[in-house]
Amino acid sequence: MVLLVIVGLSAADGGWAWRLGDRAVAYNRLRNDAVATYGGDGCRDKCETIPGKSVAAFVIGDSNAQQYFAGLKTVFPNANFRIFQFSNCPFFSLDFTRDFTGYIDPKLYDEGCRASRATAFDEIRRSPAAVIVSQVWTNFPLVSEKNGEKLGLPSFSVAASFYADELVNLKQKLGATSLTVIGTIPGAAGIQSDPTDCLFRPAILANRCESSKPDVSRTTNNRLLAGALGSRASFLDPFDVLCDKTRCRMIDETAPIYSDPNHLTRHGSELVLRSFRQVIEDGISVAASSDAN
Repeated sequence: MVLLVIVGLSAADGGWAWRLGDRAVAYNRLRNDAVATYGGDGCRDKCETIPGKSVAAFVIGDSNAQQYFAGLKTVFPNANFRIFQFSNCPFFSLDFTRDFTGYIDPKLYDEGCRASRATAFDEIRRSPAAVIVSQVWTNFPLVSEKNGEKLGLPSFSVAASFYADELVNLKQKLGATSLTVIGTIPGAAGIQSDPTDCLFRPAILANRCESSKPDVSRTTNNRLLAGALGSRASFLDPFDVLCDKTRCRMIDETAPIYSDPNHLTRHGSELVLRSFRQVIEDGISVAASSDAN
């Protein structure tokens, strides 16, 4: 009886990791390493990469904007990015926001989203700089903050054109010095829940940890939005970094790219932004030139 209790406690304390043998050390290191945590850890609804320094660029959007916090700190160590985000909240339009009707607590989401948007837009107006918009780009119901008009677009093709026009209007009305739009990340929905376990349980997960097929809807939406924006803004597509024509990486060597099916890890955030560094630096340089003149 005593022996059974001891074994039971050991298994519960270490989960299934006790069965990994020599690999348990690597498992525990990766699990506790910040590289595998969500890229937005340490950033709440508003944060800065270098607090107290003048803002080089504003990053606005949902949690897909927040996820780049770690990457911005690492890839741009001398530039301060101020991030505004709210879960499921779109920042592409001065007027239209998401219609949260049907959510468990629509008032909570709606009020939080509108407050975060208002704060971000006011700060950008007061101190114009480069603006980077990042979110999940999909066709969702909208509502006007001005008059309560509800807007449902028939397809993402129509939505992309609407989003693009609203983004350009946002840039102009806020006085932003440049506009960069980041597309939806590939993600690992339906494939990967815990990226750390994924590395160590290939038999159970049928070797689905290393890569996945590109999500056709996400690649199509990114392409349509990029086309609708044209030369009016810089569009950065994470699929260009993480995917080829047939597969999308979920692991970079031994580091997970995703902290959950829909968000990047710290490492994933850095990986994507290193590839986008020059375009973002160019946008910041435009802002700096405007200030100098």
